[in-house]
Amino acid sequence: MATRIGRRCARCWSWASTRLGSDRGSETVDKVLWVAVVIVVVGGIGLLFRDAVESFFNSMVFEIGFGND
Repeated sequence: MATRIGRRCARCWSWASTRLGSDRGSETVDKVLWVAVVIVVVGGIGLLFRDAVESFFNSMVFEIGFGND
């Protein structure tokens, strides 16, 4: 009788310890979805202003003082 109760307690303990916080993956999914949303939004903004940014960087001239005597 005592071994049956002990086995039952062990089964209940193992079930409870594996089921605690069973929604832990939802936090990870939320973070991954937010990262995906940020990437899509930044990519969309980059596509909207691609020509303006490209022309701005092409118009920049850096002179470091070598070769211009």
